[in-house]
Parts: sequence; structure tokens; C-alpha cells
Amino acid sequence: MEHLFADKTPDIAQFANQGRQSVIAYFKKLSQKYQQSISPNSSLIDLSFYYVTYKQGEKAVSTMQYLVNAHPENTFYLSRLAKVYELLGETEKSRLTLQQGIKLATKLNNEDALTYFKGELSKL
Repeated sequence: MEHLFADKTPDIAQFANQGRQSVIAYFKKLSQKYQQSISPNSSLIDLSFYYVTYKQGEKAVSTMQYLVNAHPENTFYLSRLAKVYELLGETEKSRLTLQQGIKLATKLNNEDALTYFKGELSKL
């Protein structure tokens, strides 16, 4: 059964050269195949961190920024963007993103996210 649905969790390296649009196109085809909406977002996060690992910072940031822009009320994507910046050694950008997360979490009254952002900010 696991092999039957393995295409829902693809090897992210296959998208590295063509980037974000190839992930989106892949999941669009999957959605048609399974006749249900299948989000590419987890794989986009994975792709962003793949780029971090292979020292492709601009691609990493742009991939995560795409998710943040597409979902401006989502604190999780902001937390991942802050982590990408941190891993790339861009501490000030990470700090600014965490502060943005604190504002959003406060606005949304999301105590868990607020605690997370404050904790991460204190580590920088």
C-alpha cells in the first residue's frame, strides 16, 4: 500500500533544477490523478531546505517567500522562512522575520506561535 501512494511524497532532489514551478506542476498532476486537491506546500518547504543544504540561498529564500506571500496569515510559513535565514547565516533577516511572526501571532491570538517566535528570537 505504501508503494501505491509513494508519488505523494516525491524525492525532492528531482525538482532542484526546475524549482518551485516544477513542484507545483507535479502536484497539480497528482491532484488530477487522485481527483482531489493535493497541496504542494510541504514539498515546497522541503525544496527550500534542500536549497539551503546545497548552498543555494537565493532559491531557498524565494521558495519560502512564495509560501509566505501566498498565505500571509500562516505563522508556520513565517517560522520556516526565519529558519531558512538562520541556516543561511542571515541572522538579521531571521530576527526581522521572527519579529514579523510575533506581530502576526499576536494579531491572530495564537499563543503557541507567539511562544515559538519569542523563543527562537531569544536564541539569536
